[in-house]
This record gives sequence, structure tokens and C-alpha cells, in this order.
Amino acid sequence: MDRTTGFRTRNILGAPMLNPRGDLTGVIEVLNKKGGRAFDAVDEYILTSLASFAAVAIENSKLFEKLNENIVLQKKVQSYFEKYVSPEILERIQKDDRDITLPERYELTVMFVDLRGFTPVSESITPEGVRAMLNEYAESVINIALRYKGTIDKFIGDGIMILFGAPVYQSDHADMAVLASLEMLYAHRNIMEGWRKTAKPELNIGIGISSGQVVVGEVGSDIRSNYTVIGHNVNVGSRLCSVADPGEALFNWPISTLTSTIRNGSGSIRRRSGFWGNTRSSRRWGRDRWGLSTRHSIRS
Repeated sequence: MDRTTGFRTRNILGAPMLNPRGDLTGVIEVLNKKGGRAFDAVDEYILTSLASFAAVAIENSKLFEKLNENIVLQKKVQSYFEKYVSPEILERIQKDDRDITLPERYELTVMFVDLRGFTPVSESITPEGVRAMLNEYAESVINIALRYKGTIDKFIGDGIMILFGAPVYQSDHADMAVLASLEMLYAHRNIMEGWRKTAKPELNIGIGISSGQVVVGEVGSDIRSNYTVIGHNVNVGSRLCSVADPGEALFNWPISTLTSTIRNGSGSIRRRSGFWGNTRSSRRWGRDRWGLSTRHSIRS
């Protein structure tokens, strides 16, 4: 008997609450059957049924809560990826059952974009000024890259590495990279006109583009890893960027055979031989329809 309330337990019936997996969620107890009678088999059946329903309801509530958490997480992940992957590529990743982190070897195009002369300039302006200039340059490059189905691989100081044809393969990767580079050069020229009007230092960009076989996948350790590409053609793209003239896109030999943009005569091409130990030539180009001067070949 409860001394505070005077309630006396005369009889008791309990039933376990088991979820669909058979795990114990809780226990339901009933006390003192009306009329003072003892609980019987019918009471036990009813209480056991109620316990099962309650266990399922609790389990569904937990699943619903977990589902909401996953939806919030998915939206956060999607919002994060949208900064680096075009909407079309993101949609294809979501529909693809393939594990894109597993290593694969296939042909794609790698682009490196570098803001020339920014390091010394950054030492003479405020941190806020550094951020504003970098953001304007990077936003232009990123928006154009995503529009041409590129994937932002990483930022390297004031440089940006972009993939075309990964993590989802696309046959027109070289075309997309070349067209993106031309638009980047044109857009950056407009940015520089704005900087000139506000007395900001004018800085050019150089672009290196390389197509070829690379290894694509997740690289790193259990603590930290990145999705990236590895191979000789990645190094070639980086090197091409470093030797490209300001306001110029420099690309390797395979691109001239892969892109319909070049085969259809959209750009003016000059052959250049003996590049960085590669037996095939690399080529420079500009595009007149963007108002850019045609580039000529130079030796490294």
C-alpha cells in the first residue's frame, strides 16, 4: 500500500513491449482489475496486443525522427555539394548506385586556373580587400565551371583545380573545358575593367587544360580523405597553367583531337613542340569572337 495516497495493489498484470526485431522497448503494467477480480487470459491477450501496438508506435516515432534528421543532413550535404558540382552532375550522382569514391581509371579533362601576381598584391592591401578580390575572381571561375558541368576539385592558394568528366563521366568533357576556359578569360577581362575603374590592381589569369587517362577516386586516410584525380595528365595541366601567358589558356595535344569546338574551327591554334618531356605538342589559343587576341606558341 502507498502510505501517501492509500492506494493498495491487489493484483497486477504486465506485458513486454517488443519491437518488430524482438528487442525490448519497455513494459506495460495494469493494476487492480475493476470489481476486484483477478486478471485472466483474455486480459493478458488484450494487454499483450496493446503492448505490441505501443512498441510499433514508439519504433515508428524513432524512425520518423531519424528520417527527419537524415533529410536535414541530406539538405546540408546537397547544399555543400552544390558549391562544387553542377546541378546536372549532382542529380546523376544521386541516381547512380555506383560508389564514386572507389578508384577508377578513365579519360577526363583537368583544368587549372591561376590568378597571376596576386601574392605580392595581397601583402599591400587589407585582409578584407584580399578576400573581396579573391571572392570576385573565384565566384566568376566557379560559376562558369559549374555551368559547363565542371566539378571544383580544390583551391590551391589563389589557384583553382577543376575536373570535367568526373565524378560522373561525360563524353564531351574536353569541349566543356575549352568552352569554359574561353568564357573565363572573357569574364575575367570584364572584372579587370571594373577593378581599373575603382583603382584596384589589374591581375590576369592563366589557364592550363589537360585531357587524358587519370585515376579518379577517394585518396587519403581514415582521418582525412579527398575525392580527387591522380596521374601524369594532372601534372601536365598544372605545368601548362604555370607557363601559360597572362590572359591565356594553354592545353595539351589530345584536346585538339577530342573537341568539336576546335575541329569546327572555333579557335586559332598554333603548334608547339617539345613540351615538358612530352613527345606530343601542346597548343595555345585565343578566340576572336570573345574579343580576345589570338595567342601564338612559345617554348617553355
